[in-house]
Amino acid sequence: MKITSNINATKWLASLEELKKATRQNMQTLMKQQAKSFITGVLGITPPFSRDWRENNTPAWEKAKLRAENAQQADLHNAFIVLTGKTASKESKGVTFESYLALRNKKRRVKSQDPKRGITQAKFSQFAKLLWAHAGWTLSGWKDAAAKVNLKLPKWVQNRSAPGTADLKSTPDIFRLIIQNSSGHTDEKSIQSKMDIALKRLTSINISRVKQMAERKAKQLKVSK
Repeated sequence: MKITSNINATKWLASLEELKKATRQNMQTLMKQQAKSFITGVLGITPPFSRDWRENNTPAWEKAKLRAENAQQADLHNAFIVLTGKTASKESKGVTFESYLALRNKKRRVKSQDPKRGITQAKFSQFAKLLWAHAGWTLSGWKDAAAKVNLKLPKWVQNRSAPGTADLKSTPDIFRLIIQNSSGHTDEKSIQSKMDIALKRLTSINISRVKQMAERKAKQLKVSK
């Protein structure tokens, strides 16, 4: 699955022109900053991130990691009940990790099963370890994009290898950024939505930045009088 997002960037371009006037930076420098902010925003909307994705203006990686761990544990408990005693090993003998994966829906989540299959604690822990290898998979589809703007990813994302590409060209006359996430964990509509939201957030940040600079300038002029 190869996904390319086509974004309506009219409002963002308008905010960029205002930012250029306010900061007096050249467009090439400004666009590089915008690319990094945009890709950061895309990362911050990709699962397992949620609305509280930002801390000190950077992705809250530890929160995302904990959210992934909690979701995976919840799904395992939705599928299985941990057994103890002499019959535990016998009852869990035919339960495989593949049988667990077969229970997942299109969003790769597991609803509470009735009845739940019984497994040993050892097998539950084994499944949790195998499942963790999937955490951060969708995020890792943005690895090339992050690398283009020197964004450092945590090991639990960097160690995944979902397919994805990025192309960044920056000259005084041309700026081009093309990013693709081909992880297969999300559909085209979802990826498009993440791109759109990230650009809208970046537009709002630009507008707020210009407004704050104007307010500071107005205060300085008032003091100087």
